[in-house]
Amino acid sequence: MSHHIIPAWKKNPFVRMLIPLIVGIIFSWFIPIDPKFAWSAFTFFVFLLFLFKHYSIFIQFKYNWVRGIVLHLIIFDIGILLLFYNNNSIAKKRNDPIYKTSYWIAVLEEPVSEKPKSFRVEATVQSLIRNDGIKDKVNVLLYIQKGSEIDSLKYGTKIIFCKPIQPIKNFGNPPVFDYQRYCIFQHISGQVYLKRTEFIILPQKQENIFKKYLFDTRQKILTILRTYLIDKKIIGLAEALLIGYKDDLDKDLIQSYSQTGVAHIIAISGLHLALIYSLIQFFFERIKLGKKISWTKPFIVLSFLWMFSFLSGASPSVLRSSVMFSFIVIGKQFAKSSSIYNSLAASAFLLLCYNPFWLWDVGFQLSYGAVLSIVVFMKPIYNWLFIQNKILDLIWKSASVTIAAQILTFPVTIYYFHQFPNYFLFTNLLAVPLSSLVLVGELFICILSFIPVVAKITGSFVAWLIFILNSFIEHMQGLPFSMLENLNINLIQVIFIYIVIIVVSLWLKEKNKLQQV
Repeated sequence: MSHHIIPAWKKNPFVRMLIPLIVGIIFSWFIPIDPKFAWSAFTFFVFLLFLFKHYSIFIQFKYNWVRGIVLHLIIFDIGILLLFYNNNSIAKKRNDPIYKTSYWIAVLEEPVSEKPKSFRVEATVQSLIRNDGIKDKVNVLLYIQKGSEIDSLKYGTKIIFCKPIQPIKNFGNPPVFDYQRYCIFQHISGQVYLKRTEFIILPQKQENIFKKYLFDTRQKILTILRTYLIDKKIIGLAEALLIGYKDDLDKDLIQSYSQTGVAHIIAISGLHLALIYSLIQFFFERIKLGKKISWTKPFIVLSFLWMFSFLSGASPSVLRSSVMFSFIVIGKQFAKSSSIYNSLAASAFLLLCYNPFWLWDVGFQLSYGAVLSIVVFMKPIYNWLFIQNKILDLIWKSASVTIAAQILTFPVTIYYFHQFPNYFLFTNLLAVPLSSLVLVGELFICILSFIPVVAKITGSFVAWLIFILNSFIEHMQGLPFSMLENLNINLIQVIFIYIVIIVVSLWLKEKNKLQQV
């Protein structure tokens, strides 16, 4: 009995769709296309598909490749249009000397965060003088002098000021990181520094109920952690681990985590979502739901995942993980197992449709690179060694994941950060499981906060774990040759490295097949 093998490209339709979308976005960024021409091309390609449907089955089957090309051109065109409508004012804002002095109404879009020399907050501003400056609302960064009435400046607060908004500039000569482009891609157009005497707080407020609920919930979590944990350094890491709040993180500690290759621990990512998902699944496995209410399980799971995503700031890496786990949850509900490549591509496709500029986001690139690298390389690396001892086998499996994750991410890491941690394998072997224990402990502190005695005991244990984690990371950073620095490569070299990785991987795969014959 012969089995029909479905080709890989047919099992992963979103992979085929993602490639022309990305190409269309990149093409539109470097070679701007008139939207009228793009819409005309889109209409023409759709019309071709419509005509193709009316031919005989034989013709459709024989020339199915033509339909495939047309579909790819449609998605390519969608990529062009997505970037154009998201980039409608970005290219202009990037080189705009920015807005003349005018009276501005600003609405604070988030809680105020404290910086070394000022308070910072993102705000939406609009000119009161319609014939001067801008007419549309834009997002800017407000830097407010310390000593101001900061307690009165909360999410939704309205202020009025009269001061020119300055363009955002890059730091360094030459700049290591294009901060201006990063802000523009986040739809932040400028910045302004305000002394206490340079703005007036208005009595009206402009709040979104959902955002207010998220900010209030985040503040409650921060209050709980600050109540049951001691030491500012420990609290800072706990806040970053649980909800991605980094205002209290020690700068030297951030550098230690970055230089030892475990910065992903303090950046909310798929690791955190995977742990939350596992805990929810573990809980439901212990509780048997009746048939009448079992259908509510996926809704509960998805609600927890997305609530955690929004509480942690909804970064591209978190949203990627949330979308992926959403596909997994829905697929399980309908008893269908989908390809991990397809789920990964589907999440990227949806996120890029929402914001095509995430394609240039470093976290987005590293997040997808790490997951894809683990999926492709983890199993072959794990098969290098056969270990009978279960504990040693578990350690080797963890090491395999760490090594695999580096294969497709190290070119991006070197390109952006010009450094490479030599001891990443050893630091991750302890830091990942230890940080997972810390995260679970923090969840228990929040859940049991209504029982102060239990929360305090749990807090002491979590603080001890964080102290061990921080001490270990700082010790690893202090070891000789812990970091390769001043590694400078350009985009062409990055592409060449990826070509080498692909060629070597395919060669090893074919070599392994021949050895098995």
